[in-house]
Amino acid sequence: MEFIGIMTILIIILFLVNGFMYRKRRNYKIREMEEREQPGYRQNSHARGTFK
Repeated sequence: MEFIGIMTILIIILFLVNGFMYRKRRNYKIREMEEREQPGYRQNSHARGTFK
């Protein structure tokens, strides 16, 4: 019983770390591309995706 609990906790932590790293890397790529296309876009970062 305890072994199953430990395994589930480990799997959840692994998923969280994986998702966080993936989201961070993707956001960095998107920001880099947007800056290259439109210089003044960082001010409108809260409205991301509306000018596509």
